[in-house]
Amino acid sequence: MEGEEDVKALEDKPLQIVKMCSVGLASRIHRTILRNILPRLHKSITKEAKSDTQHKKAAASKYAEDEEILSVPIALAMVKLVQNLPKGALENNIQSILLKVCQFLKSRSKDIRHIARDTLIKISVSLGPKYFHCIMKEMKSSLLKGYQLHVLCYTIHAVLKNLSPVLTVGDLDWSISPLIQTFNEELFGNVADEKEVAGIVGKLMEAKTSKSYDSYEIMAKFVSHHCLTQLVKTMKQILESTKSHKVAAKCQEVLKRISFGLLENQGLTEEALLVFIHGLASETLPALQPKQSEQMDEAAPDPRLQPKSTYLLKPEPPRGGVRPKASGKSNLHILINFGLQTLYMLLKRSRLVSTNITHLQMVDPFVGILTQCITSKYVKISTTSFRCLCWVLKLPLPSLKDHTKTLTNKMFIVLKNYAAAGAAKADNFDLVVACFKAITVMVRDVKDHTIDAGQLQVLLSYCEEDIHDYSRQATAFTLLKAILTRKLNSPEIVEIINKVSKLSITADSSHVRLQSRQVVMQYLLDYPVRKKIKRHLDFFCVSVGL
Repeated sequence: MEGEEDVKALEDKPLQIVKMCSVGLASRIHRTILRNILPRLHKSITKEAKSDTQHKKAAASKYAEDEEILSVPIALAMVKLVQNLPKGALENNIQSILLKVCQFLKSRSKDIRHIARDTLIKISVSLGPKYFHCIMKEMKSSLLKGYQLHVLCYTIHAVLKNLSPVLTVGDLDWSISPLIQTFNEELFGNVADEKEVAGIVGKLMEAKTSKSYDSYEIMAKFVSHHCLTQLVKTMKQILESTKSHKVAAKCQEVLKRISFGLLENQGLTEEALLVFIHGLASETLPALQPKQSEQMDEAAPDPRLQPKSTYLLKPEPPRGGVRPKASGKSNLHILINFGLQTLYMLLKRSRLVSTNITHLQMVDPFVGILTQCITSKYVKISTTSFRCLCWVLKLPLPSLKDHTKTLTNKMFIVLKNYAAAGAAKADNFDLVVACFKAITVMVRDVKDHTIDAGQLQVLLSYCEEDIHDYSRQATAFTLLKAILTRKLNSPEIVEIINKVSKLSITADSSHVRLQSRQVVMQYLLDYPVRKKIKRHLDFFCVSVGL
């Protein structure tokens, strides 16, 4: 009881500032730190080491000197010290401290680089995101060539990764341009070529892996909507200028990681992402549009003017054949697929809900875009479009009434071209599976539309074939259940149910037997089988030996 009374008495008393020393003594301590202690600490980390004066081939040992390793962490102590001094001390001293730590990163000794990187990470965490731009600037001014560029990219990723818990949206906006320049140099520049040289990768630990993909994801996670187009604009420029499949594949991986980062970005609303995705998918985003002069060059020739050539016969082709023209838009499908993939992830993670009117209004324009994309000449765009439709068709959108018939016809065109025997391989297999899933949703959930008798026969023929194919059994049974749910009738249904009944007994997989029994049960309960039910019951009784 007495202890509680003492605590209450302490809480009732106002807080008092404890005066540790007088104003004069505090000023004297401040001057001593600035004039004596800090210069000595700075001198201890800037003094010339023995290895600095030696040639790299004449070094006595590959191991670093103890005095060099021990002097690096002094920089962290200096930062902690100036952080607790009055305003102005940190700004006046931080640049020189960071410069020396970055100089340690240039060392050829792996141990010194490791200690310097660890010290720089601790300094960045202590200073916070506010000083990341300053740290980035000092690193780029110190690490300029050769193996130092590998160290630069590796260190930037390490700093970003450790700063992630304290970063907020918009903290990296000031550093977007230098970061993109550095990462692109590692992915597409001379640094990328050096990573393929076994001699360099074997000697330099930082060159063994590429951290730029992870760094792009972190950057997208904290970018604000003002700098959103800047991330994608550089990738578009690279895709337009390159004719290399390898470079295009790298761009595709970068866009994939950017998509993951954007989905985790807490500062981007669903509305902002949908506007951004719509611009990418429809190629109408202002920042990504070609210049007006380029559009004028691509315009059709004026019929009133005389053509350049009036000959009826074309000129003789040169030796080796005519080179095909390279279009700047040959790789832009990667950019469109990136936008559709981001839309698919938004739908899959239930960030777009049917009860939100704003979401429905912003998703509605995508119905026309997806209708065009499902018959694209690029298989991945068609596949991603079908995956999006599996979710979009479940939403009450006004545009679906106008596009449902067109969508259905295009789906059957895709099945005709890609679902034939032997055609559904590699990427085509994913396309066929996604198409079947979209048709299943169309049949089951779109109540305003019903497929005609010819289309139903086509679907039943595919189901009859796919229930025996282990790689496509799941989609076949789901489609068959959707047809039975809508109570669509056709003479072929009876034949398929008989085959499914046999499969429920003879299939090797327990999962297939379960799916078969569920289909037969649904048919017997929902369809007017009448006296035919006795034949089905007799079949199962005979099968189990009753």
